[in-house]
Amino acid sequence: MKEIIVTEAQNGGLISATTGDVLIVRLPENPTTGYRWEFHTTDNIAQTGDDFVVAFDATGAGGMRCLRFVMQVPGLAIIEAVLHRAWEADDITPQNYFSLSVEVL
Repeated sequence: MKEIIVTEAQNGGLISATTGDVLIVRLPENPTTGYRWEFHTTDNIAQTGDDFVVAFDATGAGGMRCLRFVMQVPGLAIIEAVLHRAWEADDITPQNYFSLSVEVL
C-alpha cells in the first residue's frame, strides 16, 4: 500500500493505483469566502478523510483541502469535484472544477 498525492496539476488526467493504495487529493480552498469543494466518486473507492490545512495563521486565510480515498476494487475510478457556494442556485457557474480518472489494478 502506498500514498499517492494529487494536486491541481493532475486535473483532467489519468493515473494508475493498486487496490489498497491511498489517494490524497490536495486542492486550494478558502472556506471563509463560502467556496468549498464538493466531491463525488464512483463506488469502487472510499473516502477516509477530509482535512483543511491553513496556509498561514491569519484570519480568513485560505489553505489546502486534503481528502483521502482508499482504492477498494479494481477498475476505473472517477473523482470529480466542484468549487462552489452550496447555497447558490445550480445554474450559477462553479468557480472551479476538478476531475481525475484512476485505473485501479
